[in-house]
Amino acid sequence: MTIIHAEQTEVKLEGTVVLHDISFQLEQGELITVMGPSGCGKTLLGKLFAGMVEHHHGVFEVAEGVTTAFVEQQDNFFAASGMRHTYYSQRYEYFEGRAVPTTAE
Repeated sequence: MTIIHAEQTEVKLEGTVVLHDISFQLEQGELITVMGPSGCGKTLLGKLFAGMVEHHHGVFEVAEGVTTAFVEQQDNFFAASGMRHTYYSQRYEYFEGRAVPTTAE
């Protein structure tokens, strides 16, 4: 079953084409990774998946009954805490004294 279908999809921001000619199919059970340099449109593509932005050309379809969501890549600790300095932990589940391997390990 096709979960997401994109064919020559184009997305504009403020009248400027940011994503151009995006074509792929994501089938049920498949995983994808989107990689690229800063500013190339990875976040915008994620927002397209989640329905936060509209495509302006081509086809972009999410299968009926499929729920999508966008998880921000930056924390909102500043807004939540009111503190001037924030810390972003790579492991929220870490507790002092507990042996949890790090990414490097």
